[in-house]
Amino acid sequence: MPSFEIFTSPDRRETNGWMRFNQPLYHFGQIIKDIYLKFENGIIVDFDASENKEGLKEMINIPNANKL
Repeated sequence: MPSFEIFTSPDRRETNGWMRFNQPLYHFGQIIKDIYLKFENGIIVDFDASENKEGLKEMINIPNANKL
């Protein structure tokens, strides 16, 4: 699944699996590289990044940002 152009709509209640971003994410002047997200029932249960994992954690910890 492309990490920045998604033309599908997964069921937010039943999505299970993982995705990797093949492009870096620029967020408020920060770069986050090699993002990995694991979903169980539409909720992020695990994540990783090769660069700026703490920035990714901050984003995911925003209320409801961990859900599809």
